[in-house]
Amino acid sequence: MPIRVAIVAAPPLARAGLRQLVVAAGRHDVVATVATAGEVAQADGPAPDVVVADLDPGDGIGRWLDWLDAGVGVVLLAPPEAGIAIEDQVALLSRGAAWLPADCAEAEVAAAIDAAAVGLVALRPATLEAVLAEVERPSDPTHQDLIEPLTPRELEVLRLLAGGLGNKRIASRLAISEHTAKFHVGRIMAKLDASSRAEAVAIGLRQRLIELA
Repeated sequence: MPIRVAIVAAPPLARAGLRQLVVAAGRHDVVATVATAGEVAQADGPAPDVVVADLDPGDGIGRWLDWLDAGVGVVLLAPPEAGIAIEDQVALLSRGAAWLPADCAEAEVAAAIDAAAVGLVALRPATLEAVLAEVERPSDPTHQDLIEPLTPRELEVLRLLAGGLGNKRIASRLAISEHTAKFHVGRIMAKLDASSRAEAVAIGLRQRLIELA
C-alpha cells in the first residue's frame, strides 16, 4: 500500500514544487496539499502517514511535535539560513522528524518519506554533524556551576525526554503516576534553568548528563 502523504506549505508555488517532488518518486499517494498544518485534519480523504512541509521558523515547532506525538511521520524542509534554535532542532530530531535542506533532491525526499513512515530519522550527515557539534559545545562554566545535580530518577526522566516521550509515556515506562512524572520534569527544568523541555534536553546533552541514542 502506498504511503499516504500530506503536503504543507504556505506559498502556492512551494506547495506545487513539493507535490512534484513527492509525485515524481512514483510510490507515494498525495492525500492533501494545503497551506497550513491545521488544514490537514480538515481535508477530505484518508489521514496521512507522513506530512512533508516547509519549515517556517516564525511559526514555532509545536504543530510538528503534535503530529509526531500522534504517530504521523514528519519530513521538514528548511533553508540553511532558517536559524532554527538548537533546542528546537533537538526536540524535532529526538521525536523522529526528518530534516532536509530546501534544495534537496527528489530521491532525498522520497527516502525521507519512506524512513518517516516507519519511525526512522532521515537527515544529511552535515546536518547531524552540525547538531552534534552544537550540543557538545562546552557550556558557560559559570552557568554550569549553578546547576544542581540531578538525582538518578531525574536522569532517567531526562533520558526519556530526550527520546521524545511525554509525561504519560514517561509515567508508564517508569511505573509511576503521571503527576509524579510531571513533578520530575518540573524539577529537572528548574535545576537546569531551562524554560522548556526541549531546552532541558539540549542542556543535558551539552553537560553530558545524557547522550543521544
